[in-house]
Amino acid sequence: MKKFRAVQYDALRSAEKHSANAECKFSHLNLFLRKVAPTVMFAPTLSKRLFETQRQSNRSANAEKYPFLRKVTMPIRTPIVRAALIGFLFFATTPLSIAQNPYTTGFDTDEDKAGWQQYKTKYNSSIYEWKFGKTLDWESGDRSSVYHRCNNVDGVPDTLENWMVSPPLQFLSPSEIYLSFMIGGYSEVGYGGYFGCKIYFSGASPNPAMGDYVEIADLTASLPRHEWIDTNIHIAHTAEKGYIALVYHIAGKQWFEMLIDSFATTSSLVGVLEQKNVNQNSITIFPNPANSSVKLFIHDANLLDTDVTVSIYDVFGREVQVISNIQESEFAVDLRHLTSGMYFVKFMSGDKFIAVKKMLIE
Repeated sequence: MKKFRAVQYDALRSAEKHSANAECKFSHLNLFLRKVAPTVMFAPTLSKRLFETQRQSNRSANAEKYPFLRKVTMPIRTPIVRAALIGFLFFATTPLSIAQNPYTTGFDTDEDKAGWQQYKTKYNSSIYEWKFGKTLDWESGDRSSVYHRCNNVDGVPDTLENWMVSPPLQFLSPSEIYLSFMIGGYSEVGYGGYFGCKIYFSGASPNPAMGDYVEIADLTASLPRHEWIDTNIHIAHTAEKGYIALVYHIAGKQWFEMLIDSFATTSSLVGVLEQKNVNQNSITIFPNPANSSVKLFIHDANLLDTDVTVSIYDVFGREVQVISNIQESEFAVDLRHLTSGMYFVKFMSGDKFIAVKKMLIE
């Protein structure tokens, strides 16, 4: 045992004396100590000393070979600098959210809901808030949407003002929002207070507390009630990264129900959709959302005096399908060659514009 210990200490002294060539010796001796003499009680201590000597030797060699490392590596040894470096590497390698436009969502899948976040600027309630899902007890049927309801006739402790804010969207030029909405129920006059649902735009922060949102639409007084309504909202504002907020508010003894579905933004369809939809109710697309095919209905017979042309555009404004010489009030369109997403169906009677309807393909 004494002889074995003497050999080990001789090796240590030799390593300290010849530090320039120590790296290979240390690795071999350390392996020997761990495998050949694991039961020797002083082996771990000696191995640690060898390791410290080896590390110091490597530092000295590197410092002589690369002098700039003396200035770089020394500060990194402090805990604060190490933590800062780790944080920098984490954020530098983490993908950032990218602003999109065109953007479409049906609020159906987890991917559709990704990026949407809720802010409650008044009374914080887990019952009365924006939610995703199907509302089978309303007139919406089996249709998934983002919805908000509140029956405040019995009184809620405070005013509700809940913001459902979109992911970052890109608005490099004036754009359009397209969405479907339905007011499922509302208070009659005489309850006092107020209720409503408005659309806001922010070109800076998604957080309403920052105070830079501007109102772009008010859906509260829209008619008819209890029916899905397709609408478009023009956004004159521009921003590299902007946000759209669906804002539900209610105060006093009121009740109000709002559903929103098939939300889309685009900045490239102004030329296609700039006409007024004066004949919006003269056209029906069913089913919508559609799958492999869809039926189009023209309810006004006067529109069929001239052959009708139907053009379908994707969210980039590209014409993807044209159906000409339509003379029937009801006709089917094959959609199997189109991918899932949002489309816009433009109806023309000769040179006369009829309407533009939004269509979602699942």
